[in-house]
Amino acid sequence: MARLFPDAWKELHPDIYSRLPSTSITPSAEVIGRQYKALVNWPGTRERLATLNKETLVIVGQDDRITPPEQAMATVSLIEGAWLTRFKGADHWLMYQAGKDMASVIEGFLSVQGDLILSSQR
Repeated sequence: MARLFPDAWKELHPDIYSRLPSTSITPSAEVIGRQYKALVNWPGTRERLATLNKETLVIVGQDDRITPPEQAMATVSLIEGAWLTRFKGADHWLMYQAGKDMASVIEGFLSVQGDLILSSQR
């Protein structure tokens, strides 16, 4: 949990953990180990990204320590016409840090894509 938000941001928002969804389920060490093994052994989908022919928006927090921004930039470089939005000062759970701004970016992306679809059908 400590790695989901940048330290400086957590200092400004000390109540953040109380606002997150809670669960009474604590995974066992075995489950965590199996998940780790699955992640380490997963070959990924990078080689298929160039064949993606859908409008794509990639969003990343500039301070993400779990999925580094470099991975988002590499992903976008493989998908023709993909959009990249980077949120300065945001970490892995940027939807909690900048929820409204993130929603605006998504709405803008979907609006432009919708306009392009409508104009191509005329």
